[in-house]
Amino acid sequence: MFQKLLTTAILTIVLSMLAMFATTPATFAASIPHENAASSHTVTGHPTPLIEQVTCGTRTDWLRIFTSNGSEYCFANAGTMNITINNPTEICGGNNAGAVYAIESNGDNVIFSFYKNQCVTGFEFQYIYAISIS
Repeated sequence: MFQKLLTTAILTIVLSMLAMFATTPATFAASIPHENAASSHTVTGHPTPLIEQVTCGTRTDWLRIFTSNGSEYCFANAGTMNITINNPTEICGGNNAGAVYAIESNGDNVIFSFYKNQCVTGFEFQYIYAISIS
């Protein structure tokens, strides 16, 4: 009985922590096909006019995505945007949190969360096809 109560308590805590880090509103209706890496991927169903791609410069407060060929992509403001970024190597949240929608090298479709003031490397994304900043 105690083990069941403990398991229920842990599950409740984990679910509430996940809810704190939700990257999209409940009304977000994502349509993400998973056929294969060659398919056309998009995220739809959520009008978000505020997100914009910006020139990176020396700013570190924007979402920054670095690629294996030395390119750097920066984004400001909340919203969701379909975009293709090939061979990303690093994602830095700046003062943003959210998610990237990507295809891994093995063809799997993944949603990867990023957080404020955190840079992440070591993933094996073939490409990113959408970003969401909350």
